Amino acid sequence: MLLPLDCGSYFQKTFLLKVTAGRCCKLGVAARPRFRQKVFLQNQFLRPGQRRNRLRHRSCRFHQVRSRLRPLAFSPSPPSAATPEPGLTVPVPDPVAEPAVDPAVARFADVQIPLEKREAEISALAARGDAEAIRILTTLASQDVYLNRAAVEALGTIRDPAVATFLRSKLGDVNTHDVTLLCECIRSAGKVLGDEAVVAIGDVMRAARNRDDGHAVAVRAACIRTMGELRRVEAVPLLQDELDHLCAQKRLDLAHGSEIVKAYSLIGDARAVNSLNQYADFLDQNKPSQPEPRAYFEEKIKEARDTARQLTQETREALDAPRT
Repeated sequence: MLLPLDCGSYFQKTFLLKVTAGRCCKLGVAARPRFRQKVFLQNQFLRPGQRRNRLRHRSCRFHQVRSRLRPLAFSPSPPSAATPEPGLTVPVPDPVAEPAVDPAVARFADVQIPLEKREAEISALAARGDAEAIRILTTLASQDVYLNRAAVEALGTIRDPAVATFLRSKLGDVNTHDVTLLCECIRSAGKVLGDEAVVAIGDVMRAARNRDDGHAVAVRAACIRTMGELRRVEAVPLLQDELDHLCAQKRLDLAHGSEIVKAYSLIGDARAVNSLNQYADFLDQNKPSQPEPRAYFEEKIKEARDTARQLTQETREALDAPRT
């Protein structure tokens, strides 16, 4: 630690010259030329009125070391912001009140209650179907708890405008991190929304293509299964668009194509025959040469052609059936 250099006589400062020289050696000043070291040390102990000596070479870096050796000018620290001045009062902010938790909703997050009992209570709320039951189920479905998926599944059994509005808002959040909850909302929306369910689910299926977290296929597969269960012919163009998007990919997902083929089979519309034959021809033209992948492609080709043949047969039988 350096001693203050502004105290004592000139001879006392000269005595401190050796102490400062030792300090300079630690900082690397001793490696400089001796005349530079001498001029540097002389500038630290000037007589009254004596001018500061200047070095001839400006390339030296003694000014950096000199800034380290200058004594610190201690000043009283400013008063702390936590310490108020005498006679002043510091206003204390009011504590933020936590939102009140509904006991009816908090009950389903209590792990001390058996899970089977809580699931039975959710089923009972769905059977009631009144405004209070819908409020509890929608609140539970909006929270990040274990039974939120069960609450959405229960909402799928209630035909109410409030439930339809809630499910539409959930379908709008396509990029949610809870993919399981989103897939359950898709299935419930297919039961509640009625005629507009196909269009709403089709929008979700197209928007899910932009997900880059690896769950895009899971969300789109849930949309395809729901469209197949609805058995609406309005879903055929949407499924055809999804099949064209699948064929345009660099790497074919044959399992995803099988979901579309199954949905075509459930809907049973003859307009899907042409799309199925084109899909089978596309797979036949892009069969790999390796034995195992080639066998997998041939299996999917047979599946598409069998479904197209089945739909053609059902359409012919429906046309030949006598009208009553």
